[in-house]
Amino acid sequence: MPFRSIRTTEPSSAEITTLEQIIASARNRLNGLAEEDPATRLLREHLAELIAKREALKRALEDKNYSENKSGMVFYPLPGLLGIALFIYGLTSLAEGSIAVGVFGLVLGSLDLAIFVPIIVRSWLDVREYRRIRAGEQPGSE
Repeated sequence: MPFRSIRTTEPSSAEITTLEQIIASARNRLNGLAEEDPATRLLREHLAELIAKREALKRALEDKNYSENKSGMVFYPLPGLLGIALFIYGLTSLAEGSIAVGVFGLVLGSLDLAIFVPIIVRSWLDVREYRRIRAGEQPGSE
């Protein structure tokens, strides 16, 4: 029985990139072999295994990213709401004549929104794209 390692870490894009380089090397080697060469069959089988492993790692990485984005969609709106509240507080303070507090609230609210709105939108789009791909649609199609 061959020894199989137990994966204790999450897949990384570096691992996938390394596999893609190995696959490209194996394909180049396969192109250099004659069809009747006995090593051709073995190399094709090895190449198929490498491609299957790469696809499994890509799927695991996509699943991990989906899970993180889904969790983030619960957390990220809270600081976004805080940014909206600070922005409104800054506007009302300016209307009441408190310029220093108003500007402070506007700056903090704007900074918070500038950070968290893109994160929220990106997470939402990534989750939506993941679900679309898993449903069998092509990426980027509407």
